[in-house]
Amino acid sequence: MKHLAVITSFYGSQERRKLTLEQLSKYVSENNEVILVDANKVPAKSIPNEVTYLHLPASSIYEALNYGIMHTKADYYIICGDDDILNIKLIKEGLNLGKGSDIIIGEVKSGSHVFHPLKML
Repeated sequence: MKHLAVITSFYGSQERRKLTLEQLSKYVSENNEVILVDANKVPAKSIPNEVTYLHLPASSIYEALNYGIMHTKADYYIICGDDDILNIKLIKEGLNLGKGSDIIIGEVKSGSHVFHPLKML
């Protein structure tokens, strides 16, 4: 089984942080890690033990995401927004289909619209 990291960052309110942490903590398992890089000036409170929390104040979202990528030892990682909902089971199945995959692509649902990959790699 391949090791997967879910990396996210946000620059928002305490309420948004709480919702993000609740959602992301569902993804943690023996083969999944969640890295949350907080770009807010004030660190978040009440971080679940299973979430790797990194605080990088006064940074952009992109700097924070890159910081998270540098801190994972996973075989694969996913970058997700603080309001994204992932299907980890489906992602893990995709990772285990073939050997040596560099990228896994799939559909993205936004509201009632589904965005499909334009071209298979």
